[in-house]
Amino acid sequence: MNRNLAMLAAAGLIICTNALGADTFAVAGSYGFDWTKPKKARCERVTDTLQKRFKSCEFSASGAFGLPLAYHSCALAAGGEMLLFRDRRECGEALETMHANAP
Repeated sequence: MNRNLAMLAAAGLIICTNALGADTFAVAGSYGFDWTKPKKARCERVTDTLQKRFKSCEFSASGAFGLPLAYHSCALAAGGEMLLFRDRRECGEALETMHANAP
C-alpha cells in the first residue's frame, strides 16, 4: 500500500515539475500584438502602462498560429486580446505568420 502511495506521489511530482518547467517568461518586457485587429497589429514591448490594461493572461507552451513558440494570451480590459512572445524576433515571426494566413 505504501509503495502505491509513493508511486502516486512521484507521478504527481513529475506532472507538477513538467508544468512548472514549461519555459515560461515574464509578461513585462515581452513583445506582443493585438491579433483581433490584424490590419493595425504591430509588435510592441510590454511596458508597465500596457500591462495595466490586461484583464488576465494565460500561458501556453506553444501553438499560436501553429508555431512552436511559447506565448501569453492576454485579454485587454477595453476589448481585444494580445499575444505576447519572449522577444521581438518571436513576435515578428508570429505576426508575419498571422498575416500570411489571413483571408
